[in-house]
Amino acid sequence: LTYDGMLSNLATRLQAEGSAGPLAGAIRERYSAALVDEFQDTDAAQWAILRSVFVDAGLPFFAVGDPKQSIYGFRGGDIDVYLEAAARCEVLPLGKNHRSDKPLVDALNHVWKGSRPDHDPFDVDRIQYQEVDARHRKARASGLPAVGERGRRPLELRWFDGRTFGGAATALPTKPDAEALVAHLCAADCHALLASEDARLVEGDAPGGRALRPGDLAVLTRTNAQAELVRDALAARGIPAVIGGNGSIFQSEAAAWILAWLDGVADPGNESAARRLATTPLFGWDGLRLARGLSEEGEERERIEARKDWETLRRELASCAAVWPKQGFFGAFDRATSGEGAWARVLGSVHGERAATDLRHLGELLHIEERRSRVGPQGLAEWLRRRVADADEHDEEQGRRLESDASAVQLVTVHSSKGLQYPIAMVPFAWTSWSPGNMVGPMSFTQR
Repeated sequence: LTYDGMLSNLATRLQAEGSAGPLAGAIRERYSAALVDEFQDTDAAQWAILRSVFVDAGLPFFAVGDPKQSIYGFRGGDIDVYLEAAARCEVLPLGKNHRSDKPLVDALNHVWKGSRPDHDPFDVDRIQYQEVDARHRKARASGLPAVGERGRRPLELRWFDGRTFGGAATALPTKPDAEALVAHLCAADCHALLASEDARLVEGDAPGGRALRPGDLAVLTRTNAQAELVRDALAARGIPAVIGGNGSIFQSEAAAWILAWLDGVADPGNESAARRLATTPLFGWDGLRLARGLSEEGEERERIEARKDWETLRRELASCAAVWPKQGFFGAFDRATSGEGAWARVLGSVHGERAATDLRHLGELLHIEERRSRVGPQGLAEWLRRRVADADEHDEEQGRRLESDASAVQLVTVHSSKGLQYPIAMVPFAWTSWSPGNMVGPMSFTQR
């Protein structure tokens, strides 16, 4: 029985018995009130449970939410549920933003409402834009480098078309080419901000502020692939960046590496598993070295040395299998990685810190599973293979850890952050459509 199945069964039973039924009464004996945060992500089954137990019975029920942030329809979040609940409750607006600066809040108010006061910016009639005020009365960032001849604004919308690529305005590039270019433009903007000697950021009551740091900048993307484009563009300019909430740890390259190692340890005589392992960063072989180790042809001295290396790798797998019964997963994995300089090789590769963090994270998960299920290398390999097959990038429990606490530009998807906690946020891919069904025709633009 899945978690969704349990919710569905509970909702069905409560609806059948009614609010005065024994099941709702039993729940009320344990809970006398309910408080639900992020209520816009509530689905129909969850709302049926809350309504039967609390709302219909007149018990205290509090919901905090914003229908404009209802972006989790793929998880079952239902905006109609929010609207139904709002119709049955007293609505108390939260009219003050405690994170953003007033110039930015005023600019957003103008974009969504101020320019056309009678215009409804949303498709749902019962969802209105509520203008808000800000606690921070002045901009905390100052001295930011100008863009061309124009000074910086609290809210900036950038326009790009074929001319950005050096062609005619209507010569639009393919989406992949456009995403790659926008990633480089975003990285260039980050570089200009961080290189400026005049850019300052006020923290608390400290006078004068301080220089901008990479960690003050955030780039919000729609997908993990877009975040990786920006990360690579930043790396090319020598700017550190970390990807937060970057998919499932079981979708990482490190998962394939460690799975190859588990297969090799589970069956040291399996030459196919050893081949897969040899070409991972854990051992660092290239295709030519592997071919020499397996070939009976070629220059004799090189062939003999390569064959020795191959036999050493096979013996190492057998040694790991031998120490496993006494030392377990961690003991065997430490023997394999420390003896072959794997950590130095991984850290020295492109995005090495990311890969090393993933390896450590997976090691902890495998150790926990080993202690829970008392299985050997083959059992752990089967467990990891199932987790890889069922990986869910939206499951927070599978989320990859940040690879460093050092000051770095934060790259996050819009599903995991709204960007309000960062002094400067960029959203370079807001123009992209997440599915072909969203494409309703070309946008028109009139310059006045």
